[in-house]
Amino acid sequence: MDAMTRINDLIVISEELADVLARENKALRDRRHQELDTLLPRKDELSRAYFTRIQGLAELAKKQDVETIDPAARDRLREKGEVVRELVEENAKLLTIARDVSRRVLDAVTEAVKASQPQAGTYSAAGKVEQTHGQSAPPTLPISVDQSL
Repeated sequence: MDAMTRINDLIVISEELADVLARENKALRDRRHQELDTLLPRKDELSRAYFTRIQGLAELAKKQDVETIDPAARDRLREKGEVVRELVEENAKLLTIARDVSRRVLDAVTEAVKASQPQAGTYSAAGKVEQTHGQSAPPTLPISVDQSL
């Protein structure tokens, strides 16, 4: 595959990847997480194709003088690459935020469930067993009664 074909392929892949990333970022910002499942397979496919094409272009650049490639195509590829890079950075931040928020919600739910579970009862001063909610029984001292008297 010649350099111009590789560059043109990479430009098309970059445009499609940028579109998917922009849609995913918008869905993350708008908290429409159900859309992420539909975007993920295409994002994965395009990311792999992008990576493969970049590697192929780097290998070609070692063998061929990059300056012989059409400057307009190089500039266009550079611009598309910059757009993809910015979208990837934003995507990583938004995914980190979404993960952290989900983790905090899950931790809060876990703590609420733990607090609502009845714990072992304790004896009151009147000798009755009282149920405590969300608290464990206080530590008791072991005692023994001498019944030999």
